[in-house]
Amino acid sequence: MSLCDSCGAEARFFISDGEGKDIARYCLDCHNKMMAETYSIELPKEIPNRLWVVDDQGVERCFDIEFILFGHANKLEANERGASKYRCVVFGEPNEPFSLLWNELIERITKSINVKYLSEDKWPVQSKMVGYIEYNSETESCDLIIDGRTLDMEELQRVISGHEGFQIKVEFADETDDIE
Repeated sequence: MSLCDSCGAEARFFISDGEGKDIARYCLDCHNKMMAETYSIELPKEIPNRLWVVDDQGVERCFDIEFILFGHANKLEANERGASKYRCVVFGEPNEPFSLLWNELIERITKSINVKYLSEDKWPVQSKMVGYIEYNSETESCDLIIDGRTLDMEELQRVISGHEGFQIKVEFADETDDIE
């Protein structure tokens, strides 16, 4: 595990010399401070690290929140804690008020947790599924995460074979796009 050059926390951001050698390592907080200083951007005074949202079934869901400042954009990401894998990401302009990004994230989470594409047995409830792709290191393949639930390649094959003869449309979009 690499440690942050500034504070000693776990490093997640690495600056290299272009030849494979790290010349600086930063944790998330130190990275954001360095980026804010470099680009003369004001960091939000308070960035929540958790968010609780109640879905339309009355289930309270907890999300870990991560804010990353880049020179060209701000990224706000929410990952659900626990067995479900809901994940939402929004980008904003560097000097855009944090509250706008925060509100957009809450809207995206609320929509995501309340729209259902799969039945309990992981069969499509409509002719469309929206989710994201996640690498599975145990199987060395990718899984689809739909409705916060994992659909492995075997389950995807079952869904596809149940639609033999149908046309199919596959669309890939950036993690911040709302492809509803």
